[in-house]
Amino acid sequence: MIIIPCGSFIPSLKRQKTIKKRTITVISRLEKGKGQDLAIKAFALVKKEFKDAELLIIGQGNFEKELKLMAKNDQQIKFLQYVKNKQKAIEESELIVCPSVWSLEGFGLTIIEAMAFAKPIVAFDRAPGNEILSNEKNSLLAKNKDYIDLSNKIIELLKDKNLQKKLAKNAQQNFIKKYQIEKVAEQYLNLLKN
Repeated sequence: MIIIPCGSFIPSLKRQKTIKKRTITVISRLEKGKGQDLAIKAFALVKKEFKDAELLIIGQGNFEKELKLMAKNDQQIKFLQYVKNKQKAIEESELIVCPSVWSLEGFGLTIIEAMAFAKPIVAFDRAPGNEILSNEKNSLLAKNKDYIDLSNKIIELLKDKNLQKKLAKNAQQNFIKKYQIEKVAEQYLNLLKN
């Protein structure tokens, strides 16, 4: 058996984007198991440390109504059903959180997109995230389904700009080595040739 990962293009970064400080972004379908509910619970704890923090939840799905009820009209939690330019949303975020706990999660495209943009990432220590990410090397991984630990990892990253830079740089280098579309295409070509 040969495993070839999903790939993505390296984004064109023609100009330096302004990062919205303390913007924590979650991008995923709004479905139970995708973890937005855990991100909202974690964010309540993050706000105690960072009063100016913002949680941006991007996606559509049948879990939206429940999530909005859970958010209790918190003005610092913003829901965007659809964004035309996901690249811009990722670029402008300080952190990307990938909180999926779905047992059927296949592959974390949002994870590799965040890696491509050299963004600090927080996820749960479970597959497929922990097959792509390494704790304290290119991300911070929280205990599975533990929103308190998730909040602690987010707070740790928001407090430490040097750690953000280190994880983001390593994540981007890892993306270039393994998930850049040209590298993935090369693996398919080699497989077909042999």
